[in-house]
Amino acid sequence: MQKIITFGSCMSRYTANAYRRLFGAELLGSVYHNRVDRFYNIYVERSKKEVSPQVLRPILSDPNALPVARIMIENQLSDGTLGKHAGVKPGFLSALEQPVDLIICDNFCELIARLQFVEDQKYAGMWINQKDLGEARSAFALEPQLLDLETAREYWFRFSTWLRSKQPAASIVFVNFPYEHHPKTQIVERCRAFAESFASETMHVVPLMKVPPVLLKTTSHFSHLQYAMYAGYIRDLQGFRRKHAEDNEADDLLLR
Repeated sequence: MQKIITFGSCMSRYTANAYRRLFGAELLGSVYHNRVDRFYNIYVERSKKEVSPQVLRPILSDPNALPVARIMIENQLSDGTLGKHAGVKPGFLSALEQPVDLIICDNFCELIARLQFVEDQKYAGMWINQKDLGEARSAFALEPQLLDLETAREYWFRFSTWLRSKQPAASIVFVNFPYEHHPKTQIVERCRAFAESFASETMHVVPLMKVPPVLLKTTSHFSHLQYAMYAGYIRDLQGFRRKHAEDNEADDLLLR
């Protein structure tokens, strides 16, 4: 049975769940609500630190803060649910310490997330929607602009290189988040611009695909059929790679 971990959003995790149901697999970890630059700077490069629990405690205890804010915060804390969204175990970082077969990633966060900072950016930012924070929103400062796409591509290069160093035998798949139906022109343009100029030697990049209107549940969530399609694409990709390797090996034998 294949072992899977995911990084990104519901796109990656729901695709992994569809893959698990269709083909048999085990999901060991899912990173949510972490923009790739934030994750890399804190947990890989270690050049920045998480926001301290003392700073976050008033927010987590604020009765006016919506539950989604607490979930997003916990998903960005190593002592919280980082890499363990929806209770998957052992979690993304722990699973990386053993061989896994498939890593599914997507760029949802890089397309839409602006980080919140506390204490004059002493700590790394966090992705939290201000409207969900209640009275605690005054403690945060929202970065003025979305992540520059060139910076996003550079961090995906660094992150995927690190993943490959941790998992040399795994299939790593990057899914361009399908946002061409988004009501905001800026997000549609970012979605297309990223996909048009992103390539990788360490990950297989799934091209940007349109979601049929009938398969849209919300702007960011889709019918199970859409995720099943991605799962089938990824399964076929793995079969192609095995067949391609077998053909190359056969050709090498003939040339000896």
